[in-house]
Amino acid sequence: MILDMNEWKKEQLNQKVRSHCREYDDYYEYCLMDHYEDKFGKFHMHSVQVGDVFAGILEEHDEYFLVSIQFFKDQYSVTRIAAWIDEKALFFEDTVVTSVQLANCSEVIDAVRFNGRPVITYRKGHQTVDVDLGESLEVSDVYQDYDCIVNTANANKVESVDPCKVPIFLNGERVYTVPEIQFDISQGDLIVCNGLVVVADLIENYCGTIGFTQTDNALLPVTFFYDDDTPIYIEIKTRADGSKVCLVTQDSAPYVEPGLGSLA
Repeated sequence: MILDMNEWKKEQLNQKVRSHCREYDDYYEYCLMDHYEDKFGKFHMHSVQVGDVFAGILEEHDEYFLVSIQFFKDQYSVTRIAAWIDEKALFFEDTVVTSVQLANCSEVIDAVRFNGRPVITYRKGHQTVDVDLGESLEVSDVYQDYDCIVNTANANKVESVDPCKVPIFLNGERVYTVPEIQFDISQGDLIVCNGLVVVADLIENYCGTIGFTQTDNALLPVTFFYDDDTPIYIEIKTRADGSKVCLVTQDSAPYVEPGLGSLA
């Protein structure tokens, strides 16, 4: 079989986006923090337009958190949302500033201020871009403020988390869900995949198989297995200094996402 990796990646990205989306009557909500309504007490949600999307910003006790991106259905389908997520990003910082630096950026699309805090959409790239917010619009007087309690009963889930498709053995034991395992690179933790070091700090479910992710760019993994027939073996060892070494093997080569990470 000849595998078209571009088409395969596009379909996997669509599935990943669906697993984080809620569907309402007029819009989709892509959750950057899953089930955020269960993680806070009483809060306010603010919907702040930047470009042609809306930042879902949660306010609790004078702190602000970017928890979702809202896409209105008259402009976006799930496929278009996936393309947006793949090519663009949204930046928010809970600090009143007059300028910011955006890493991994090629172009700023739109920038506004919400109560002095920057909300920016930009196109992904490989540059660091300085953004002067001095002339940007302050939108706090015109944003849409809605209910403190998010009524998720009005939402339809677009797709559930992908079931485990591949046989996985963790420290010799068969497991039937993809394990989520976090690593601390700063403390010397190491992931070795088929004999090569993976620059990542999280192993997680990626479309029913294993993805290796950098948590500061968590939508797409830096590498992942796409052969869901051949067993994957994971062995975790603890070294004398307390750091972890994770050995992952499969008799198929993983796919490496260009520009996001590397095998060394």
